[in-house]
Amino acid sequence: LWEFDLSGRSNPYLAVDDNAIYLGIGSKLTALDLKNGNPLWEYKVEGYIGPMTIDENVLFVLDEEYSKVLAIDVNNHLLKWENILVVDEFEFNCIQVQSDKLYVSSQSLSAISKYTGQLIWQSRKTGRLECPVIWNDNIYIRNTNTSLFVFNSNLGEEIGSFRITPNSSMKHKPNRSPAISGELLIIPIKNNELV
Repeated sequence: LWEFDLSGRSNPYLAVDDNAIYLGIGSKLTALDLKNGNPLWEYKVEGYIGPMTIDENVLFVLDEEYSKVLAIDVNNHLLKWENILVVDEFEFNCIQVQSDKLYVSSQSLSAISKYTGQLIWQSRKTGRLECPVIWNDNIYIRNTNTSLFVFNSNLGEEIGSFRITPNSSMKHKPNRSPAISGELLIIPIKNNELV
């Protein structure tokens, strides 16, 4: 239908709603018309855009360089709030929305109010975490080493862990986060094995 040329030197990050594709490259966020790919508006962040997600017309963007979470209103293109998390720079890996919380994974898992940006809780450092899966009151999340963790979503308490094999060493490591299907928790535990 259409193409939009990207810079070859930066990692692109995307979020999509019914009207636009939000493309983050370097420090520039561009909203592209879903029908024709034409730029609708742009927003510059202070540092370097990382993972992002959208919910209720608010785009939640991680600034990798300054360890910030930003909430941008996509209707008026204005910043609603921003918060600096106590994580190392360029350690963000994933951001997800569930109910009234944002979950941000880095070397630890953080729960943030999606309305105010206030930190609700932060786990201990567990090694570089992938994307969380939320099921009832539990959060299942693996690190890129040998552990899958279970946290209580309300308090952030670590309930337990499960040993898995590390990701294969490659230039780009695949995301091997668990998945939920009905009442099943599906966990990749080895290169050729699911439980």
